[in-house]
Amino acid sequence: MAELRDIVARMAAREAAAHLLWQELMETSPGVIVSATPPTVVRPLVCAVCGTGPEQVVRHYPQPDLECWRVVSDDLPVPAGTSVLLMLSCEWLTARALLPTVIASARFGSLMPLTFRTRAVAWALQRGGAVDERIGALDASEAWVSALHDDVSPALAIAALSLTLQRQGALTVPASSRRLPTTGATAQRIRDESRGLASSMVSPHRTDPAITGLEDYYAEIRRTTAIAAFA
Repeated sequence: MAELRDIVARMAAREAAAHLLWQELMETSPGVIVSATPPTVVRPLVCAVCGTGPEQVVRHYPQPDLECWRVVSDDLPVPAGTSVLLMLSCEWLTARALLPTVIASARFGSLMPLTFRTRAVAWALQRGGAVDERIGALDASEAWVSALHDDVSPALAIAALSLTLQRQGALTVPASSRRLPTTGATAQRIRDESRGLASSMVSPHRTDPAITGLEDYYAEIRRTTAIAAFA
């Protein structure tokens, strides 16, 4: 159990650090313009837990507070140079949670096709196994995000992203998610209700008692890590 808590703490600290990546995005040389909104397509997937599918989401999902993001169904083609984010049709991520996808796309999107996935998608793809093994695999799948920090050379960062994509097909975004109310909801209502829902570290559905027991610990580590960054 102690080892599992160590993994959960590492994931929480990683999410907190990813929330602060905007500082590196904004710290550019004078006169250099960096696009903070590379084109990205969000592909909602069917959730095996609640059954929510893309057809229930595409018409209602509020665009993140970033320009050039489009939520589209799976049958539409993706233009060249556009990154893809796979997420469950029932989950909601904040704009800050998406910073790793923005920065990776801005820096490396022109060099390689980038596909991202939420933790909830990565969690759903796992089949069976002990909770500590599944959490450990999830932790390893999102380690690529450390390559986005400025102390990592572009060559090493490209190698890290390429290797991760080759191994698992997508880059797992280190971010918690919330349930997304969709039935009959307006975009504004979705925003308002989602902000009031508690986030979960691996899935919008808190169905596993072993995970539920770690949620408060995760949230506390994430909070203290973020505070320490500004100390």
